Amino acid sequence: MPVVVAFVADNSSILEDSWLNSTAARLAPTSGDFKIIHCELFFPSPVARNIVGLTGASYGIHFNGSVFKNPFNQFSKSELIFKDIPTNHAQDAQMKAWLDDQIGKKFNYLGYASFMSPCSISGRVPGMKKRFYCSQLTMEALNKGEVFGYHDGRPVQMPVSVHPHTLFDAITDISTAISRPVQRKEKLKFKL
Repeated sequence: MPVVVAFVADNSSILEDSWLNSTAARLAPTSGDFKIIHCELFFPSPVARNIVGLTGASYGIHFNGSVFKNPFNQFSKSELIFKDIPTNHAQDAQMKAWLDDQIGKKFNYLGYASFMSPCSISGRVPGMKKRFYCSQLTMEALNKGEVFGYHDGRPVQMPVSVHPHTLFDAITDISTAISRPVQRKEKLKFKL
């Protein structure tokens, strides 16, 4: 069963109009039609895949929040972009174990703000628990699952302090896009 990265684009109808979402879109390293501003890692249930959405366990973090696990999340294919990454049971177990150890850790404000500067901040501050923003958490979990292959017998490790759109682009060669959202006109109140 593949692991899925669920992405939210700046034009998604689940977003509210906010300075945070518009800033994340402006800082995206692309000039394309859409800009990815949020992501979560998702382990779909093999029996709960359907045309409407995907059900399974998701891990993520939102601004002003902490790392969470939602064991019964259902993502809508009309609201998100999904990319499948082929994994085996051992890789899934490694990622889930690491993610479970991160639950409750706080949002990495300094790292998130570093997108506005020429340097990135990892979230590892001496004397404090590790902190994350969404793409940092997701990329580190993917590294733990060794999904980027091997070079000279060692797992390839991708940089973790990246913008969500950078992660979207970074997994293109190892993933399959399984949905593209249908655009809606109304906006819901959801701030990433």
